[in-house]
Amino acid sequence: MDAGITSLLTLSTGEKITNPQHEKRERRRLAKAQRELARKAKGSNNREKARRKVARVHAWITDRRRDHCTRSLLDSSATTKWS
Repeated sequence: MDAGITSLLTLSTGEKITNPQHEKRERRRLAKAQRELARKAKGSNNREKARRKVARVHAWITDRRRDHCTRSLLDSSATTKWS
């Protein structure tokens, strides 16, 4: 199993699992949150709120990628195992 950029995963069988379609939208949300963070004054409460927002978006993307990966692996192993 290999995690990559052009495809989410490449299995040892050579099967490639594509990136989820929601990835672009989530990357735009992350970019916007990072731009908002960059404009805040260091040490301010608003910067701390913006920093937490960036962290939440990162966690959201990670969770969705992990979920997509797990579901894809379960689907592929189920079809391979029982076919």
